[in-house]
Amino acid sequence: MFLNAIQFALFSWLKIDLSQTRFSHLDLAQIDQLLQLTEQLSRSAAHSNVAALAPLTDSGTALPNVVNAAIAAILHRSAGPKIAHVLQVHHDAHIAAGIAAAAIGWRDYERALVSVVGEQKDAIVEDLAVRLALLRARAISEGALALCLYTANLSDQAPNADHNTSKLSCLLAPIVQFWPAKYALATTDFATPLSISVRPAQDLLASIFADGGAVLLLLLQRIAATAQAAAKQPKLAKFAPNALEYGTELAQAALKLGAQFNAGQRQTALANASIFLDALAWVVVCWLSLDQANAAIGTAEFDRLNANCRYLDGYELTKVRAAIVVLTTPEMLSGECGF
Repeated sequence: MFLNAIQFALFSWLKIDLSQTRFSHLDLAQIDQLLQLTEQLSRSAAHSNVAALAPLTDSGTALPNVVNAAIAAILHRSAGPKIAHVLQVHHDAHIAAGIAAAAIGWRDYERALVSVVGEQKDAIVEDLAVRLALLRARAISEGALALCLYTANLSDQAPNADHNTSKLSCLLAPIVQFWPAKYALATTDFATPLSISVRPAQDLLASIFADGGAVLLLLLQRIAATAQAAAKQPKLAKFAPNALEYGTELAQAALKLGAQFNAGQRQTALANASIFLDALAWVVVCWLSLDQANAAIGTAEFDRLNANCRYLDGYELTKVRAAIVVLTTPEMLSGECGF
């Protein structure tokens, strides 16, 4: 199931582009074979061989960043920290961290699924609470994987794309580093240190203030395009407006904080930066999940991706509203905290 999800993401959703000269030695069939070989070897002890097949720099037989990320995800899922060095040498360290968390989260979901239903692929989980827990684990893990692959693909496009692609990649970078580690690893022994989550959050918000919110407009334009396409699909239409609506309200809240920041109220403006980052990440993950589901119309992947959208829209996206309330009332932090 994990390999199928990666193949769908690369070939049907992102439609990875190999037209650049540095990738001219590759074709989609070769990449698919490499993914399948990686999956086979990941179940053995030959992880070093896989690493040799997947150079992470522009030297030698360079692979697109998004393919390297997919390979690392397959390896992390089976071997975890043992092969963490495979992607760490790459310049996109935030993608390395995100991919590791997404893959481990997916691995734990699959283990939980097997413990509940065994090897019966079509088994129905009768306990609704258990079903909800499994759905949440899968939706978050697959959303984290989509987030990482989308961002890696942006970095592949950057050399031949306009400046907006690089700006959007920079916007997503701290989300990739923070969100999968916080949520995809929620059922593991790993945890995101508070200092790590606060620093990327404050850096992100400060960069948005400096940009005047222009990068948020770029993001909203992409979300709007997905919403417009999904609105034409009966099974997805009900999800179409929500990510755009919450994203727009979040952007408006950020602009208000930016006004405070520029007026010299730096501490007040950045006080809830982590909440902003968390809310923005949910909007982005919900958008990407909807974009995947829209690309899966008429395929075997659709039911799974549609269910992910249903869960994220009903259980997670609504939390953004509470975050917006907090962001627009920063004086909530002015009272005594008891420590």
